[in-house]
Amino acid sequence: MNIVIDFPINWIKNKEWVIQRIFEYGNQQEIEEAIRFYGKDTLKAILPTINSEWKKETREKNFKEFVQ
Repeated sequence: MNIVIDFPINWIKNKEWVIQRIFEYGNQQEIEEAIRFYGKDTLKAILPTINSEWKKETREKNFKEFVQ
């Protein structure tokens, strides 16, 4: 039995969660779309405040490569 939960993601209401997931799992195209949508200033404000250790190295690497 497979359970599929299909719901739209609100990129504005859930921006911290969306940004975190994109910088943990996203490819270059997805990260560039996040930069276009949110802007570097928003990403610079949000990404350093994420306290999760999960995929932290990947998130920080992508932040340095694409945002700074």
